Amino acid sequence: MPGISAGKTWSRIGAEVAPTSSAASGVWQIQEVAENVGAGTWPAPLGDWEVISTTVADGTTALYNFTTIPQTFRDLRLVVSAARIASTADQFQIWVDIGSGIDTTTGNYGTRGVQNLGSSYGSMQTYTFSNTPSFDPEFPELPDNGAAGQAIWEFLDYANTSKLPNAIGWVEGVRPGSFGGQQVHGGWTYHATAGAIQGLRVQNATTTSNYYFKSPTTFTLFGRGAAD
Repeated sequence: MPGISAGKTWSRIGAEVAPTSSAASGVWQIQEVAENVGAGTWPAPLGDWEVISTTVADGTTALYNFTTIPQTFRDLRLVVSAARIASTADQFQIWVDIGSGIDTTTGNYGTRGVQNLGSSYGSMQTYTFSNTPSFDPEFPELPDNGAAGQAIWEFLDYANTSKLPNAIGWVEGVRPGSFGGQQVHGGWTYHATAGAIQGLRVQNATTTSNYYFKSPTTFTLFGRGAAD
């Protein structure tokens, strides 16, 4: 039918765009897909998550660093499981290194998300903080010794040197006391300058001994896919 054919500049679908290792935009016929797969020019599936490193807290510090993160993956995933701290719940923070060491300037970070707490079951509150690396800046995120929480953050296209580092994620946990359980879903961004993520720091906002991460809090960093 005139005007519908794929791969023509005059087509309503638009001109054919050559596939890359990460994307194949446009409309493709099955034989075209087969030809590109055979030629090795069709984007491969991202594949399974591979463990880069795992750290189990031992109760001696309120922060852990992930250094020399390989630049070979497309996405990163940070999983925090069985998370708890020594005595008092606290805000959990993520700091980034894009080549000049961990940047601890709070004004270079921002978070936005929605959350619900034990005191407001059935409702979700929104929050926006432009000058903090905390994923949940309004209420403490990781619970104290009386309970445990878990969280997942995904840093997409993290090795791209021309984009601002960002993450999406969720947190679930129980904070003993008046607030009870909590859920948080939102995003985190580093907006100072573009750059690939070469290192991460995870820590509590307060670093004194009663905020040390207790065992069996586990931090696992995963990678998936191939960097462009």
